[in-house]
Amino acid sequence: MRALVFETPGLLDLRSLTLMGVSAKPGVEQPIGMFGTGMKYAVAVLCRLGAPPTVWIGRNRYDFVVREDEFRGSTISAIDMVGPMDRRELPYTTEYGKFWEPWMVYRELESNTIDEGGQTWIAEIYAEDGEEISPRPEHTRIVVTQPDVVAQHDRRDEVFLPDMGTPLVETRDIRAWVRPSLSAWYRGLKVHDLGKKPSMMTYDLRNARLTEDRTLSSTFQLRSAVPGAIVRLEDEALIYQLLTAGEGALESDLDWDYLYEWPTEAFRRAYERAKTKVSRSVRNYRDRVFPEPIVAPPDPFARWPRPWRREENDIIDDNGNSISRPDIEENLAVLDAIVKAVNDAPPRAKHDVLPF
Repeated sequence: MRALVFETPGLLDLRSLTLMGVSAKPGVEQPIGMFGTGMKYAVAVLCRLGAPPTVWIGRNRYDFVVREDEFRGSTISAIDMVGPMDRRELPYTTEYGKFWEPWMVYRELESNTIDEGGQTWIAEIYAEDGEEISPRPEHTRIVVTQPDVVAQHDRRDEVFLPDMGTPLVETRDIRAWVRPSLSAWYRGLKVHDLGKKPSMMTYDLRNARLTEDRTLSSTFQLRSAVPGAIVRLEDEALIYQLLTAGEGALESDLDWDYLYEWPTEAFRRAYERAKTKVSRSVRNYRDRVFPEPIVAPPDPFARWPRPWRREENDIIDDNGNSISRPDIEENLAVLDAIVKAVNDAPPRAKHDVLPF
């Protein structure tokens, strides 16, 4: 029989299995586990699946036994923890983590092992020969034999983000690689199943709020973080593909409304190519952050070449044409001011707009 062994240095405090809401990871700056519930979830789910784990804390062995009990007229499956010195009832039943699946159990136990600087491996147990996983002094070993959880270790990349090298783009909130994905990740941990809308890139959130079952509390966190990565890309062709993604991709339904970051020139060029196909949210971002440049009004005097001069009551252009305004008063000071203003003004684009 195959068994999965999660080993961590140090001796596990039994309150990690019995006291709700306790989580302490000394020396770990950004632990994956933080709620103080994951270990209890894992025990409850494994008991519900009919394969309670075995926990070795140093040389002390702890097993879990399910027994039927009664609560307000209903039958419940209580869990007892049996150790070398005592037997105690745990403060949760097999219904705790009611919607957890085997892969979530693996995710929880492996996350804890990573946080604690431990290691995980698969061992063979030959029960008929009386062999089992032996204890290790000053270490904690959690032994799991539930087949689906053990098998998940062979498919670890479905739960923990594999090493994909340097990300193509990295911001304060997210990292991204050019590889399609069926999942969204948080610090290398799967936290959301994208379902029918896979992403064109792989996204690993660096800041997110999770529920106690280690899933995104809101997909808005993902949809609002991805645009910040896209506007930093330097690959115009890739940006164009992301901006024009079809409805079957995550990138077609992003929230750009809270992004104020200035984009790369590659993004600006890609936007100009794709602007008739982008979503309203992208257009709003573009209008907010880099609106259409203000075009100076055309020079109404550009049709008449400079310099201008005044001859008595007429203004004459460089070709000798009279361009006096028909209704202007014969005020020499006014005419002189017009000549000076036009000659001093910077040249503008040529056009056919008449000055008067």
